[in-house]
Amino acid sequence: MQLVRTIKDKIVIRADLEVRKLSSIIAVTEKKLTFVGTVLLIGPDVKEIKVGDRVHYGNDRKPIKVDTENEDIIVIREQDVFVVVSSV
Repeated sequence: MQLVRTIKDKIVIRADLEVRKLSSIIAVTEKKLTFVGTVLLIGPDVKEIKVGDRVHYGNDRKPIKVDTENEDIIVIREQDVFVVVSSV
């Protein structure tokens, strides 16, 4: 699935994952969202965030996950972003 655009104040983010090794005996790992990611798309009503920004977003509301092949893509609202970690 290719993402083309988003609406209103929505932001599409490629979330960073933390990979933890759960067992050294059995090869078991766990992938967990870190609530930091890179902005891929923004809606027309987004004012403070730009595409390419790395942001720290909140977990008080469950983000919407988009089904893609190998990436964890989520959709949140602009107000759920706490800080811009780095900017392009």
